Amino acid sequence: MMSAKIVQLLGRMSLSDFFPILARFDLQGVERDSEKTRNKLDQLFTTIIDDRIESNLKETEDEEKKDFLQVLLNYKDEKGAIPLSRDEIKLILLVRCIIVGYKSLKGQYDIS
Repeated sequence: MMSAKIVQLLGRMSLSDFFPILARFDLQGVERDSEKTRNKLDQLFTTIIDDRIESNLKETEDEEKKDFLQVLLNYKDEKGAIPLSRDEIKLILLVRCIIVGYKSLKGQYDIS
């Protein structure tokens, strides 16, 4: 699960946390793994957003979906609202994934 992977990466200890001079060497591959996961998520969110925008163009208003992504896309298109860029929508979705991942790990390992 991608959200659990994100939470795992956020909690992962690195030698560079204790010895900042070693950070540029990425001895444990934390930076590499984080970059791979970020790229996968960016591609995933881009695909999801593009598919939703495309499906919104084909559907009538009666068939409109009512989920978190749709609320963000509707808010983005409202007049007078603070404009949301595609990157900001991706960031909000990422934060939501982290929260879901944390909650699933909390339930699995009984983290208090």
